Amino acid sequence: MMCVRYLILAVSCGLLPPSVNTYSSLNYKFQVDTSLSVFTNCLPRVMQMGNGTQSSPIMYCIILCSADPSCNFVTYDGASCLLHTVVLASGYNVNTSGPSVYPAYRSSGQSIPPVNIATTATVTATTDYPGFPTFASALVQGNIWCWQQVSDCSCTLNKANQVVTINLGSPQYMSQILVYRTVSSYSSLSTSISIYVGNTGSRLTDPLLYQENRPYTSVETTRVYTVGKTAQYITFYRNDGSNLCLCRVLIYD
Repeated sequence: MMCVRYLILAVSCGLLPPSVNTYSSLNYKFQVDTSLSVFTNCLPRVMQMGNGTQSSPIMYCIILCSADPSCNFVTYDGASCLLHTVVLASGYNVNTSGPSVYPAYRSSGQSIPPVNIATTATVTATTDYPGFPTFASALVQGNIWCWQQVSDCSCTLNKANQVVTINLGSPQYMSQILVYRTVSSYSSLSTSISIYVGNTGSRLTDPLLYQENRPYTSVETTRVYTVGKTAQYITFYRNDGSNLCLCRVLIYD
């Protein structure tokens, strides 16, 4: 028997979902290709349908996902809600059809996100931890991710004076910076950092935007930093001798 699947993107943990066309007064609609390896690397949590929920399974799945801090979206396989931790970037939308391409939905209660201007940026780092993705190859590249262990994300060596710099190529207006921390058990490696934004690419001359010393809570996966200025470089700096680890940085206009 063939089951029809629906993919629903719930608003959770500060996630900025794709810009999409209107589906109804409650949802926006887009498409996702579930054949990508990221969907098998990050296996979903299966939740059975509750009594009386069969008449509105999509809304029931959205409620389940919204209540789970680790859930970024859900699929419905005709019998169960599948809660996914896969992360989709703003603007991700598959324009082709196929057996693995499914309709996706998100709540219209969240405004359409701005454009991520970091996708063509270059990244340099003082060091890269051996065997981990490099900052240059992973910090701003791609539009869909699965992070389950610390080695899935970029980290520096555990040395003092570690610097990671994003170069936009030219001065551009930035409204916000969205930072995905490393995995929960190592979240302390994504804090105790200074963030500089300016036009020189040096922490010695660019203005300090934030001094981030707050520990992450168990339900936080991201932090949003308001910028509101035009600049070319974003610099992350850690000087306490611990690794500096980040999964992803998105910069919005």
